[in-house]
Amino acid sequence: MNRICTAVIFILFLSFGVHTSINAQQPMKRVLLEQYTGAWCGWCVDGSVVMDELIKEFPDNVIGVKVHQGDDMEIEKVFDSLKSMVPFYPSGSIDRMVFPGEATVGTGRDKWREYVLKQMSKGSDIDVKVVNVSYDKTTRIMKADVEATFVKSMSGDLRLNLMVIEDDVTGTGSGYDQSNYISGNASFKGHPYYDLPAKIEGYHHRSVVRAYPAGVWGIKNSIPAITSTGEKYTASFTYTVPEEFDAGNILLVGAVQKHGANANAREILNAHQVGLVKSPAIMETTVADQFQSANPDGNSNSSISIKNNNATPVQVSYEIDEVASIIPQGWKASVSKAQDNLEPGASSNISVTLNSNDVPGFAKIVVNAVVSGENVFTKSVKAKVYALSPSIKHVVYGSHPKMNALYMQDLEVKRPKSTAMIPMDADVLAGYPPQTFDMAIIAVDNENAGMIANNAEFLNSIGTMLQNGKKVFIASEQELSSIMKSNNESIKTLLDQTVGISVKSGSPVKRFEQDKNSGDILMAYPIQIKGQAGDYIGRDINVTLNEYFEDPVLTPFTRFTDVFAIKQGSSAMPVFTYDAEPTDIGAIRWENGDARLVIFGFGLDGLSNQNKKSHIMSRTYDWLLLGASSVNEQSEASHRIVPNPASDMAFVEFNAEYPKAVTISVIDALGRTMTSFIKSDISTGKQSAVISIGQFPIGQYQIKIDGASQQSIMMPLVIIR
Repeated sequence: MNRICTAVIFILFLSFGVHTSINAQQPMKRVLLEQYTGAWCGWCVDGSVVMDELIKEFPDNVIGVKVHQGDDMEIEKVFDSLKSMVPFYPSGSIDRMVFPGEATVGTGRDKWREYVLKQMSKGSDIDVKVVNVSYDKTTRIMKADVEATFVKSMSGDLRLNLMVIEDDVTGTGSGYDQSNYISGNASFKGHPYYDLPAKIEGYHHRSVVRAYPAGVWGIKNSIPAITSTGEKYTASFTYTVPEEFDAGNILLVGAVQKHGANANAREILNAHQVGLVKSPAIMETTVADQFQSANPDGNSNSSISIKNNNATPVQVSYEIDEVASIIPQGWKASVSKAQDNLEPGASSNISVTLNSNDVPGFAKIVVNAVVSGENVFTKSVKAKVYALSPSIKHVVYGSHPKMNALYMQDLEVKRPKSTAMIPMDADVLAGYPPQTFDMAIIAVDNENAGMIANNAEFLNSIGTMLQNGKKVFIASEQELSSIMKSNNESIKTLLDQTVGISVKSGSPVKRFEQDKNSGDILMAYPIQIKGQAGDYIGRDINVTLNEYFEDPVLTPFTRFTDVFAIKQGSSAMPVFTYDAEPTDIGAIRWENGDARLVIFGFGLDGLSNQNKKSHIMSRTYDWLLLGASSVNEQSEASHRIVPNPASDMAFVEFNAEYPKAVTISVIDALGRTMTSFIKSDISTGKQSAVISIGQFPIGQYQIKIDGASQQSIMMPLVIIR
């Protein structure tokens, strides 16, 4: 193929702070993210980065504030009210909700985006506004009303409240100097705080909660116990802004919140943010075509149109966020202009150019637009555009940070220039679902547990792949258990009736020990993984997960394992078993025509030997890509039973000459048929089936297969206990 240097230009499809009028039927839902932090907290700078990114991504739907403790920005007595909600630092609450699996409203920053999306998707039946804002520069007295209009009747103890926020707070001394544990930390190379000092003097603290004029829990009886549809309820607030606060940097956040007896039962139902002197920037953006194909056949031009809907001039700066973007080696991205000055009502048009140089791959380009002006708060928002080369046919969905590189590396060896790694983000999956590709590799670590099981569209796309003769590999610690407990009946039916597998009672199995009080990990239990004799993937493999490395620190390990069960007559075959227990199946493979599926019920990150990891994955890819025609499989006998002798289950493999149903029977030494069943999903070539034999006495038997060829296939079987 000729090498052609290509430049592909994209339109971005994401709102740069789109101003949307509120529909009376469905008010805009704004999620309140409260970060619990302190200048002394060295990890809190990473929490700030996570919060800033969420605000950039969802500028109209996320309000971010920071509640300080233990420094000079702590509000007297407020921490006593909130401390039961704060499990650690940094943590944060999303609408003060207690989400499933959490002990309190405070959660780790790794969960913030997931919970923000959940709250956004819920919508709101309450339209909240902060109105009638005034400020006397002489007395420094501010006044504001918080209004709540209910589009649906509600009941309970609901309250109106107001928070006073100061942005860009600086000071001197330990009460303001920010600790930074990211500084020089090799695990965070490339992080915005990596090159900053361990103690940042003169640090600019953003969105600091300065006061709750009516208290943390709002005004009692400000909303009646039973609200009326369409009714508006209002509460007035007055506050004197201290001299040391910069009134020009004050923001007001109004909210409607529940009030329960317990602090964990006080959800924020909706919120609204305005400025005291300045106003948040309001921009209207017209965008399109978020997902692109990096074709090597010329250039295309697309634009972003961003309009200034403020009553004052603003400046907009554009840049590619190199850290947040995914740009393959050899690709280049740029914006057509650095900045624009926009008068009220004026618009700006820019283009984003991505030059792929005809190098196959996947790109995620993040563009930051920073809006600033004398009378508006600086607002930084981001938009994303994606590009995928049409030659990409095999993908690794990036949901297992510790293993993605290995899976990608080993697959690239098998299928060079046709393989890419893609983030398992909702917006990416919308543009590039699994069914788009010939093979999908999906691995989920413990931190992202439930990512597959909770994504119905993704699961359905996996089902479509298998129905269309494509290849799928899934490695996870508890996804299959979660899928079987989900409401996705179509995928459960596929696994149960088509693939013929389920999970055993007690799955997933916990493989570590915790301190009952602190929750700290005390030790990980070793797990023996034994390959099935003669299996194309597992043969002669006998490894142990959760071994200790040379250093005294426990490395990433397998926390849980799913244990599979295979139904009689299923074409699924066991690949690995756990702990020398032949009935505790830890991995299966299944094929039907060209469709192939491999599922590991454990994470390979618990295996310390990198060579063994690659060896297992190399064989897995060989089988997925080549199946019954692979070199290793051709060397096996046409018909066989594994294991043999067997005790509870036997797995029979045979070669079918005709695409029709076959009858499989177990015959004892006296010629009696002990059991038989019909297997209908037969195509020509290598076939397999599971036979339950645990109910038969020990002894010698024959497995008889009728219909696969002109003559019956007979294979001896010995049953032992």
